[in-house]
Amino acid sequence: MASKSSQMDGSRSAVVVRGGIGGLTAAVALRRVGWRVTVLERAARFGEIGAGITLVSNGLRCLAAIGLGDVVRGSGQPVLALGIRTAAGRWLSRLDGDGADLEALMGITTVVVHRAELHAILREALPTAALLAGVTTTSIRRGADGGPAEVRFRHLDHDAVLRADLVVGADGVHSWVRAQRWPDVPAPVYSGSASWRAVTASSSAAVTPSQAVLPHDIYRLPKLERYYEAASSCSATRRTR
Repeated sequence: MASKSSQMDGSRSAVVVRGGIGGLTAAVALRRVGWRVTVLERAARFGEIGAGITLVSNGLRCLAAIGLGDVVRGSGQPVLALGIRTAAGRWLSRLDGDGADLEALMGITTVVVHRAELHAILREALPTAALLAGVTTTSIRRGADGGPAEVRFRHLDHDAVLRADLVVGADGVHSWVRAQRWPDVPAPVYSGSASWRAVTASSSAAVTPSQAVLPHDIYRLPKLERYYEAASSCSATRRTR
């Protein structure tokens, strides 16, 4: 909901807390419809770690809606086959071939891309001035009488404040923003599942599906890389983050 001040002068401002893939996507979308956006990132610089990410119909349609669908597809590789295995490796469901069956099912070509590449595409769609790294967010205060909220933070050893009609908490499953606004909401509960992902050079000794201990998929990435992913049940004592 817009504050009184934004309704009067026609401008709208937003602060996005954290600059991962979700936060940057929200920032690009808001700027596309006329909002002034500032992204606050805790790390010393904007960047993405991790392996690959598979983008299916919902994600690709969202990226197309904010004008980035073509560049993301051009930076990734189409997924030609997809499936789910049991822990013993038996297929539960599987789509093979040239990708036509998968495209017919999803309604759009499924694409795999390196997370760092997707993050860079989103980052480059935003002006440098909208991206603040090395930020420690300290408080969010509701605006008086329907006015803008106040987001207080430290940046370059100085205290600062931004006023915003909208604050987006894109700071992950253990969200600081959520804890500030809704402190009584229970914390997330570990589900008992874990995922493993890795990227290797295409020329390296790759694990084949028949050699895998866990059910997994292998995707080719641009730049002569391969992306591996696997998932399995995992006890709380073996929890990975």
